[in-house]
Amino acid sequence: ACHTKAEYEEYGASICRSNPVFKGMY
Repeated sequence: ACHTKAEYEEYGASICRSNPVFKGMY
């Protein structure tokens, strides 16, 4: 969870699909 929102925009997109848990943190 050390990623910035900018990284989540392109990187988190794939993670959210695999880990729904990230959606809550996102």
